Amino acid sequence: MRSTAASVFFLGFLSLISASPQSSALGPSGVTAPTGGGAGAEAPPAGTAPGAVNSPAGDFDPTQLIGLDLKAALDSLGAPQEVFSFRGQDDTEDNVVFFYSDYLYLFWYRNRVWQVRCDHRFARPLFGLAMGMPREVIERTSLHPLIPRGDSLYFDLDDSKYPLRVRLVFAGNALADIYVYRSDF
Repeated sequence: MRSTAASVFFLGFLSLISASPQSSALGPSGVTAPTGGGAGAEAPPAGTAPGAVNSPAGDFDPTQLIGLDLKAALDSLGAPQEVFSFRGQDDTEDNVVFFYSDYLYLFWYRNRVWQVRCDHRFARPLFGLAMGMPREVIERTSLHPLIPRGDSLYFDLDDSKYPLRVRLVFAGNALADIYVYRSDF
């Protein structure tokens, strides 16, 4: 039954990637947070989707989503609340984005997840960090070497099957977005 639902979802998928209220979402180089939530939708706590991926410490682990194909993503997280398209800074970077009600975004390239975004409304910790944390606290306590660039801090993850980079985006002094993406793209 699930594969039938996935097939039906996929067939309707192409008609759903037109302009959307969520389409203001930006990839690793941007920070605009879309409005989120459909009509009257209340967001459940993050990580409550079927098959949510958590680390042993209880943090949400977005690295486990990188590289998933459509079937695996649907099996793990269920159907997204919304699907929209997003054009990156480069005209050749067109993304299909799945938006989930817990403010998780999956960015797709060639039928695989290449980037995961959790915006400022995401309620679960990631990498021991919580949205809204002050930048100086993160800089003081990080277990990873941090690379500052503009309104963001970056660090690389070397313990994955893909080269991954994490971007921590700050609004003012508070952590507002976390992106995890394949750094070889």
